[in-house]
Amino acid sequence: MIKIKNKEACCGCGACIASCPKSALELKEDNEGFLYPVVNPEKCIDCGVCEKVCPFIGNKESKLNQAHLYGAKNKNVTEQLNSASGGIFPLLAKYVIGQGGYVFGAAYVNNWLVEHLGISDEKSIDKLSRSKYVQSNASVVYKEVRSHLKDGTLVLFTGTPCQCLGMKKYLRKDYENLYLVDIVCHGVPSPSVWKMYLENISLEMHESVSDIIDIRFKYKDIYTYHWKHPGFMIEWANGKKYIDYSNRTCYENGFLGNLFVRPSCYACQVKSISSGADMTIGDFWGVEKLYPDFYDKKGTSIIFVNTNKGRFLFKAIRQNLEYINVQVEDAIRYNRRIVYSIPKTNKRIKFFKKFTQNKNLDSSVQDLLTSSLLERAFVKIKKIIFAR
Repeated sequence: MIKIKNKEACCGCGACIASCPKSALELKEDNEGFLYPVVNPEKCIDCGVCEKVCPFIGNKESKLNQAHLYGAKNKNVTEQLNSASGGIFPLLAKYVIGQGGYVFGAAYVNNWLVEHLGISDEKSIDKLSRSKYVQSNASVVYKEVRSHLKDGTLVLFTGTPCQCLGMKKYLRKDYENLYLVDIVCHGVPSPSVWKMYLENISLEMHESVSDIIDIRFKYKDIYTYHWKHPGFMIEWANGKKYIDYSNRTCYENGFLGNLFVRPSCYACQVKSISSGADMTIGDFWGVEKLYPDFYDKKGTSIIFVNTNKGRFLFKAIRQNLEYINVQVEDAIRYNRRIVYSIPKTNKRIKFFKKFTQNKNLDSSVQDLLTSSLLERAFVKIKKIIFAR
């Protein structure tokens, strides 16, 4: 029987929920908005399956120094712009769908929360594209993925490293017709904070969350918003839009300031390319310093090709890529999230206390981040004074 004694020990992948033979587990939301498995003792038979599939239990093997690395960008400018970084995912999805396969990934669902879903036509690829800075509930597709695999259908499953390892352990065997692709993950924010942010910003715009028709993180248009300085966009049914630079929004500042990220993300156990994914994709931060001729304002990706299946997948799409070979040291030099978890902040508890009280994200974030900046400035001043 799986018991969550420490919330840092549960990543919320949902593999335990899908695996339980007696349906003795269900996901329930805690006071921060994150989902955790809860056991029904009347149904549980202590079979231990839930612990066997948990990605945070057991040894992990790092592929960091065995992978083939590439800096890459999609030759199709439209696909590159409509992606979070260099436009790798649409190429992977199109290849698998072209082989009659299914693609699974995170998508916006009811009220703009995020869940995993499967698609089998190219017109739906946009649903799964781009970053979604909200934790996705992947538990809803595990059984569907296994069903397709057993039928011999080609499947691409994309997600965070813990979700990919959760899927791998859930399946309990290697399927030749499965491609696992994970992302370089900073961490996953609280769905309830995201929900409140949408309510706050809709109120400011005199609109309704129910009338939103499009949301885009890392919005790019080349001219004003680009890969290194992207925007955040919300569009309502009447044509009204909210667009601003991402680093001017309280939601992204709070997320990157680690104020409302899932507790397990501060102690992630699936770093250093250890999820078992065939391929890992992410932003190639620092490319302008390391490979200036390859830098592109429209977006540049880093690709880790981790397995033989990953190598086959890369070969299948490389004719549509511009790419260069990259050393491991260069990949991780400016992207510490490949190897390290996000640092803990003592502001997190204060944030959730303020957020619960006033239900206003902007004031909850700005007060804490402003005080953090002042504290860091004070420390620097003290160092300068005492160094004299």
